[in-house]
Amino acid sequence: MESVVREYPGTEAAAQALLKVGEQQYINAKYADAASTYKRFVEQFPRHGFIQSALLGLASAQEATGEFAQAKGQYDQLAQTYASGYAAIPARIGSARCAEALGQIKEARQAYEELLPMVQQTQWQPEVYLRWLALSRDAKPMDPQTSSGAGVPLTIPQPAVAGGSGQ
Repeated sequence: MESVVREYPGTEAAAQALLKVGEQQYINAKYADAASTYKRFVEQFPRHGFIQSALLGLASAQEATGEFAQAKGQYDQLAQTYASGYAAIPARIGSARCAEALGQIKEARQAYEELLPMVQQTQWQPEVYLRWLALSRDAKPMDPQTSSGAGVPLTIPQPAVAGGSGQ
């Protein structure tokens, strides 16, 4: 793949090859290399149709190496710049995960809560709901009148069903 990038610089083939190289590096846990490859893509193809994928890959690689502040900034920028793009929701979820890792629990919980209606009936719903629920439980002191005694609230707020009232 790297040979395609070298032999056909600036072409669609080179762009596709760079993305594939970054993906393979990430899959093989070579996160620093993946981040570098995604940065190259962004520098060489800033207006490419898959720029959101490269930016998401870059943030994911930063998160995987424990660079949570950098990753959160990258995710936030991606979500703002491409608010209606295909990478906006995964970027917002990534930002919330990084906020958790940075100890910004209130911010993370709020981000997940805002995401709940957006992720209904999607592959992201379980992760968002479970993370929001876990952070919500940790944030509230247990009240014996609303708790079963096992630390689990009797009334767990359920996300609204898309197109319905949730009741």
